Amino acid sequence: MSPERSDLWANLGAMYSHFGFLQEAEQSYRKSLFLKNNNLTAISNLERLYRFKGEEGLADIYAKRARFHRERNPYYLYYQAREAYEVGEYRQAEKHLRRAVWRYEGDHRFHFLLGLARYQLGNMAASRASFEEAFSLVTGPSTAKAYERKLNLLLK
Repeated sequence: MSPERSDLWANLGAMYSHFGFLQEAEQSYRKSLFLKNNNLTAISNLERLYRFKGEEGLADIYAKRARFHRERNPYYLYYQAREAYEVGEYRQAEKHLRRAVWRYEGDHRFHFLLGLARYQLGNMAASRASFEEAFSLVTGPSTAKAYERKLNLLLK
């Protein structure tokens, strides 16, 4: 119904792959990439498909493409930052978050976690600025209240 939608071709490829129709899966992923050459789902699934088939050279090419696109995705960077923060790697978390904010500055979660990381690193002025930016981007009162509770716990 929408043959121009890259995401639909990637999903079709995943369905084919799931049922063992590997040639059809590969064709669907390639069509997805023809329509949108940075479709991360198709790229990642092609990597997995080629690894399964033992075609390591092709798999490595798609793994490299996937890394390239992930490292530019602010939500992937945010996820990496959360993982780093949770294990106490605050400098690494801050690095990921600065890159995420550079890519997209409109998500309050990026700024709030950046504020937490900077607080843990002892950079109070930068921490405060990040928290202020986070609060300025919050649209719902429940999120603002949740942030306030977290900050109150942190400051105790």
